Amino acid sequence: MPYIPHTNDDIRSMLETIGKKSIDDLFTSIPSKYRLKKDELKLSTGLSESDARNEVEKLSDTNKRYQPNRRFMGAGAYFHFIPSAINHITMRSEFYTAYTPYQPEISQGTLQAIFEFQSMMTRLTALEVSNASMYDGATALAEAVLVAYHFKRDKKKSVIVPKNLHPEYMAVLKNYLSPFGMNIVSVDVDNKNGFVNSDDVKKLMGPDTFAVILQSPNFYGVIEQNAAEIAKTAKENDAVPIMLTVEATSLGMFKPAGELGFDIAVLEIQSFGNPVAFGGPHAGVIVARKDFTRNMPGRIIGETKDVDGKRAFVLTLATREQHIRREKATSNICSNQALVALRSSIYLTLMGEDGLKELSKANYSLSHYAKEALSKAGIRSMFDGISYNEFAVKFSSGAVRDKVYNGLKSEGFLPGYKIGEDGLLITVTELNDKAGIDEYVKTAGRYSK
Repeated sequence: MPYIPHTNDDIRSMLETIGKKSIDDLFTSIPSKYRLKKDELKLSTGLSESDARNEVEKLSDTNKRYQPNRRFMGAGAYFHFIPSAINHITMRSEFYTAYTPYQPEISQGTLQAIFEFQSMMTRLTALEVSNASMYDGATALAEAVLVAYHFKRDKKKSVIVPKNLHPEYMAVLKNYLSPFGMNIVSVDVDNKNGFVNSDDVKKLMGPDTFAVILQSPNFYGVIEQNAAEIAKTAKENDAVPIMLTVEATSLGMFKPAGELGFDIAVLEIQSFGNPVAFGGPHAGVIVARKDFTRNMPGRIIGETKDVDGKRAFVLTLATREQHIRREKATSNICSNQALVALRSSIYLTLMGEDGLKELSKANYSLSHYAKEALSKAGIRSMFDGISYNEFAVKFSSGAVRDKVYNGLKSEGFLPGYKIGEDGLLITVTELNDKAGIDEYVKTAGRYSK
């Protein structure tokens, strides 16, 4: 499709038709203090291609680069090895779009790829139906809460949320739910172990509770030991249990949501073959029991047969306002992360079931090696609960934490994620070998004294 810009005569004619003197008049409803002035951008004059390339390369050289085995940052975005085959396949022109196709008759390959992705997600979570992915894990969680809300006929208003939920997910959740007048009821975390006690959830359950959220591994990397009991408690009180998993590689080692009794699972799948690239892209997934299908947002791809009896794939369900649902739409999300989902599908295909299990074990064992080594160096874990590849440590003061953090950073480490006044969230994946961990521990111990 060619791009033909409007001429000055075109613009003048359109403005006269709608009764405006200038393009700026179209934006008078926006307060002037929020409108960008033409001279505020302070753009330079145009550059030649070679000069522009040199300028961009100079800017890129200002980025701080960390060796793979010196990255100990996680907190929702994880460094994992990405097989080169993923880029080679997804860079093909027929796949290189983040959007779901609207013309299935010419998009069978993409639709089949999404169908296979959905099949993988249901197998990973031990649930029955998956959508075709969403913007990210945070929006997927908020949408999953709305699924539960509508499933309960919009009659209940309270959702129980643990205090060890990822804070950015909590922020998105609050933003989503506020227009509905919902109540977010916070449940405390066991100070010793870092997980949620089922008795605390029971105490907060009431006739107005429509859902209970649990994140495992939680924000501190701790596995929720009481997940099955909490899911059971929710169902006994006519509430929908929702399990959130932000570090998806943990599913190769720990019981999935469906086996634990949860009705809905929410995944962030960045760890499956997608880079940590300046904050994105990510993708979220909602997987649920069949009863929730009609309330699910986004798209669901199905398999059928064409008029000749051949296998074919179709956009089976799309309960959104851009399709036929209009005011009955389950969501305003208008796209899915098809490219990220495809990368995840290729990653899981390359890994296989055994490969994912081995990867999970490597993440688990390496992180526990780091945790024990740090403990011997006098840097203790914040919680005693079983963790996966992420754990929190606590220092004697914020000043000591900052000294260690800055010291590690000055020596080429990405130290971790600061939490609270004196804590540090440390992540170890298969990219962190023992030599890198030993050097990290040695350096941290030196600055902590």
